[in-house]
Amino acid sequence: MGRTRILVWLAASGVRQGEIVVLHCFRDPHRGWVPSPAAPLVAAHASGRGREVRTGDLDMASEAQTGSATVCAASYIDPRTGLPAGVAIGARADDAGAMAIARDVTESWMAVMRSRRLLLCNGRCGSGCPRIDSSDVVFVVGDAPAEEACGSAVRPEHPRAAATHFVDERMAVAPEWLAGRRDVGAVLGENVRATLVRTLISALDGLGPVVVDPCVPRDGGVGIQEPSSVDAKGNPRHRVPVSGRQSAVARASSPRPTS
Repeated sequence: MGRTRILVWLAASGVRQGEIVVLHCFRDPHRGWVPSPAAPLVAAHASGRGREVRTGDLDMASEAQTGSATVCAASYIDPRTGLPAGVAIGARADDAGAMAIARDVTESWMAVMRSRRLLLCNGRCGSGCPRIDSSDVVFVVGDAPAEEACGSAVRPEHPRAAATHFVDERMAVAPEWLAGRRDVGAVLGENVRATLVRTLISALDGLGPVVVDPCVPRDGGVGIQEPSSVDAKGNPRHRVPVSGRQSAVARASSPRPTS
């Protein structure tokens, strides 16, 4: 999928003074409507840079039109579906500082677009989880204390111990955490909300095709319920869905792959 990554600047309108807008979807003149499931990650990363951050949609201008705003957008073609996905940030065309932020953040996420394997663990695997041991980076998902969330799954003394980061409802994930990382381990907190897990899976899938590999506790318990995006063998059935209109428009408007 790396060869299909592109960065484009698009005309739009609807950005207020002093803000940047992280788009849920955008219209590329060549790829049609492009959904952005990774918008929560992008918005969190763009915060604290001197501009108000808003997530939403903008009025996209046609190729022949100009707008009061400029959108910096990066996208790729999902090899599973032939459909595009990407990230995009809009800024006022007369705000050089905001446009610089839009470009920097968009390029940061474009640089880490790649296929990945998400290794899910609920922390009840016994003395160490082989999936977490083999991960390139580990996310502890939820707001439970570290020792409660990790159990014995995250073992810092393991020779392949990866960097561990905590992810909560704010979705504050830095793109450098994913740079060069193929296998992402996710340890679920004791009381983690299912919506948070789904949002994280969808957001990571928006940065490149994700195969979800859930673990089963060694005590024979049920373990983590397999997400609907994979079949019984762990193969992806379809793209992790994005909500409503964006998904429908992306499917209807995107060019069909050619042989």
